[in-house]
Amino acid sequence: PTPGSGLMGGRPESGLVPETNAPHVFIVICESLRADALSSGLMPRLAARQSRAIPIGRAFAAANCTHMAWLSIAHSTPPHLWNFIAQRSPRHGAAPVRLLHDAGYTIHFLASLSAAYFGTAESILGDGRHLASEYVDQGILLADGIDPSPPSLDLENMRRVQAGLDRFAPGSRHCYMVMLNSTHYEYRWPPTEPARHQPILDGPVLLASSVKEDRIEWLRNRYRNSVEFTDRILGEFLDSLEARGLLDSSVVVVTGDHGEELDRKSTRLNSSH
Repeated sequence: PTPGSGLMGGRPESGLVPETNAPHVFIVICESLRADALSSGLMPRLAARQSRAIPIGRAFAAANCTHMAWLSIAHSTPPHLWNFIAQRSPRHGAAPVRLLHDAGYTIHFLASLSAAYFGTAESILGDGRHLASEYVDQGILLADGIDPSPPSLDLENMRRVQAGLDRFAPGSRHCYMVMLNSTHYEYRWPPTEPARHQPILDGPVLLASSVKEDRIEWLRNRYRNSVEFTDRILGEFLDSLEARGLLDSSVVVVTGDHGEELDRKSTRLNSSH
């Protein structure tokens, strides 16, 4: 199909037009989020809602780096096809996103890091990002004067998502794809918020060799604090959905792009799990 056309070419099939009770869709991908972080101790807001969620018996990482994992999630395809899918031309976008677009959904894409990374945005949204009615990534946020720290960028993206809820027209259907970055190493949270998990490893952590054996738990504490911050902003978003009467008419997916070893198998830093 040509960019902007229906998935099968031409106008969208009438059967793809959403019914009035079709749900809004929110897909939130958190960098390096381990499955076992979803606990009442670290993510109490999300954990409190688990009883209403579809149980997932087993989680696995499709890839161990951002662009391949995003592609695997968005395209619903194994990551070893990344080079073919991301680099082919023309790029029509990920099939699941095209299906939603052709069904009448408004697509919103907000990322706290650069979605131009290895052509990720175009592989998901198509050439010119034509599938997205709203597109925000790190470069746009920085141009708007947002502080460059990952927590500030995450807060701004979630603020934009919540502001968008008030603009939903009756009968409209929206799909939000949101990529958060605070839980990516070096694991950040706002400096104005207390770090509950202490002690923490301070300063840049760029090499595994810089994390000594007696400081591994300090590294994990950095991760725990970033996870708790992410839980807070996700909890506030879910509260906003509920306050507007939108939660029961929405599908909300929260996932990690991949996990993080944190020395669980003798590997300490990013892109290891």
